[in-house]
Amino acid sequence: MLVQEELKLTDFLALLQSESEVSLRVALTKAKDEWLMQTMVLTVAPDLANPSWTVFDYEHIVFIARTMPGEEIAKWLPLRRGELEGYSFEIPELNEQIRSERFPSHSRYRGFEGLWQPHSVYELHSKFSRSEPKQKRDPLVHDGCPSFPALGVAAFKHLFDRDVNSDSGFPTTTIILRVAHIEAWIDRVELKPNSLCVTVQGDAVSGARLEVTGSPDTRFDEKLRELRKIEFPFPDGLPQRLWLLLSRDSRWLDLRDLNQYGTSSPWENVITSPPDLATQVSGVIARGEGEKAEFKESVPPHDERMLKTVAAFANGEGGMIVIGVVNGTGEIKGMKCDVGREKDRIKQMIRSKVHPEPKTQVEQCDVNGQTVIAIIVEEGEQAPYGVGSDPENLSYHVRRGATTPPARQSEIRIAARRNMVADNSHDYWRS
Repeated sequence: MLVQEELKLTDFLALLQSESEVSLRVALTKAKDEWLMQTMVLTVAPDLANPSWTVFDYEHIVFIARTMPGEEIAKWLPLRRGELEGYSFEIPELNEQIRSERFPSHSRYRGFEGLWQPHSVYELHSKFSRSEPKQKRDPLVHDGCPSFPALGVAAFKHLFDRDVNSDSGFPTTTIILRVAHIEAWIDRVELKPNSLCVTVQGDAVSGARLEVTGSPDTRFDEKLRELRKIEFPFPDGLPQRLWLLLSRDSRWLDLRDLNQYGTSSPWENVITSPPDLATQVSGVIARGEGEKAEFKESVPPHDERMLKTVAAFANGEGGMIVIGVVNGTGEIKGMKCDVGREKDRIKQMIRSKVHPEPKTQVEQCDVNGQTVIAIIVEEGEQAPYGVGSDPENLSYHVRRGATTPPARQSEIRIAARRNMVADNSHDYWRS
């Protein structure tokens, strides 16, 4: 499902030099009054959201995030020296051979959330064994920085935006570069009872070929001319396995390999439309807003009101937020934007601002001829859930009727107590 290749360090440097804008995150550790680079994560992708922080200095370890030209980063590696935000650091000597893997769009792997586009991942390892940061059992705490139960937890959060448990060690790869391929990709797959809908996006879709294979006797082959959504009919129902391939000439651009109707699919953009989702959403709209339902005509950027409702639902018994419906009146206006990208944006907002991340589903359906987005929030297992950029400075909210007020201290304690009774395995601070 992925392509593995090897290249030399000189080829990697040439690739890095060709990129005008690279998102960088790095972890530095102090050894005898000098800073040593432990892990560097580089990403080249359009519309990449930059983190809200630049430097977190815990004295013995520093995390830095910024965007800069690839040419500047490439200069550091032969010299084995770099400088960022006033920190001068040494870079370990790197192996000459570099492993490269190409992944389909939206795929999940290792510590990364998948990019929207197909992408290549390059991994560079140090030539000699490194002095790894000591894994103390004490929490990582420093004034002005978010605290974590262990160093490894902080490293995965700051470098990869990934939440892990306190047993996770420090990342072992020295440099990771991922580069998005934006020629054409499979942006969305919707599995319906009797059809398959595929949406293709990209900068050069015209001329690409899309093949869908469901069985030896069922095969579709389309030559694309533009960005479009294509529906493939399966009158007798979807086959148990579906294979989608997007290609140009003799190169594959993107793919999907789906089993059992996608119900256990690793692809986050493969949607199985429940037969009754539209009916369920229609019923929610008809009943109006309440303790488990809220409507929003749209979700403006940086608007935390929707996120507070997500956290409140997770702190309670769950609920549904319907986007594209007027708050208060229940009038169905529908979405006036790219629904796929809006869903991705909403997922990213929840992922980055609600802590811990609750279990949610972000789906779309048509109601009265209008497309709406339904955010389905499950009852939380790790309450209390809070909202904010800093996990150590969160605001907590609950649902009271159709409103989402700040939680009282007693309500926060009740939510935490319910969580401890249900499952104390999430208590990261336990020794």
